[in-house]
Amino acid sequence: MFSFGYTPRQAQVYKTIEQNNRRQDFKTSIVEIHKIIHNSKSTDLDKYEAYYLKYVVYKRLYNFSEAKDNLDLAQGYADKTIHRESLRNKYQLELLLIQVELRNYKGVADKYSDLQSIKTLELDRVDQALLKFLEAVVLVETSSGNAKQALKLVDESIEVLQEFYPEYVSVVLRLKIKIYTLLNQYNTAYKIYEQDIYLAKNYNTISYEIDLYRSMVEYYKEIGDYGKSLEYSRLVLDQVTLYNATEKSTELKLIEKQLNEEENLLLLHKKERDFYIMIAILVLLLIGVYYLVLVFKRRKRAVKQIEKQNSQMQLDIKQLQDKLKGIDIKSYSRLSKRQKQIVDLVQKGKTNKEIGETLFISENTVKYHLKIIYEILQIKGKADLLK
Repeated sequence: MFSFGYTPRQAQVYKTIEQNNRRQDFKTSIVEIHKIIHNSKSTDLDKYEAYYLKYVVYKRLYNFSEAKDNLDLAQGYADKTIHRESLRNKYQLELLLIQVELRNYKGVADKYSDLQSIKTLELDRVDQALLKFLEAVVLVETSSGNAKQALKLVDESIEVLQEFYPEYVSVVLRLKIKIYTLLNQYNTAYKIYEQDIYLAKNYNTISYEIDLYRSMVEYYKEIGDYGKSLEYSRLVLDQVTLYNATEKSTELKLIEKQLNEEENLLLLHKKERDFYIMIAILVLLLIGVYYLVLVFKRRKRAVKQIEKQNSQMQLDIKQLQDKLKGIDIKSYSRLSKRQKQIVDLVQKGKTNKEIGETLFISENTVKYHLKIIYEILQIKGKADLLK
């Protein structure tokens, strides 16, 4: 697995999934992988790792079609990252390793040109070891194959894989069994088988264990011991039945379907919730706009009222100015309210008697007020008021 700057928590999650795979606890792996894929905080690199792990799960269950689909999905996310070149390199490598898992060594040899293009790219130690293994496959399958060189490449590959990817050593040893069988070194081939079956059992890689039994079917056919070949054929059948990879794979697909349905339901509920939240926000906005309009209208009415009052005030001032034309304003302001009323009535042409009746005072009182008014305004009589 790649680990491009993961946090300790992320690294632990991926480690746990790999441990689940080794324990054949593929259900838990699928659930954890699903969480990563559908986590809104997962990066493209996180999703690449998740789909790659799912590829490994289905490959362990011999469901190579589903494995390839998940490998393609992983590469789709890898292409969005800054590591696209190195991960594209790993993708090409994995495609060839699928052919190995299918025991299609000839298929690997036919794609030797792809192998050569991979060599030019940067690889980590594990992938370099796997590449050497694939080169050994090509040497064995080609007519000009060099068994000695193939064994050298296999041993170099195993040396690295034992440290970093020990569960895959049994796959590489299968090729070694094939080479020694082709060289007619049957005892050596059988010893390697014993070593290989121990590794497969030790790492609980039942799928690899079954493949080893298949190798022994071919081994005993090669040496002419058809009884033993039949015995291993039955062992293969028993292990396949016990492992029940097809049923497990189908079960995982059902789990994935259920998880996806639950995820879709959650998304639907989220969309409904978001819809109602948007409606609530829209209603609040409309209420806010309504109150703003009301405030605006009230303000507009208030402004109009003030403007009207100002206009009336200006009109009153103008009328007053017209009435007081020729009269000293400061002097006029010294008049009492009653005296101003009398001035107003005089300017309207009222007689002293009429003024008295209007203000409910005697005519003499009117005359008294007029005398005071004349003195304050410094005028001679009614004629000046009328001007």
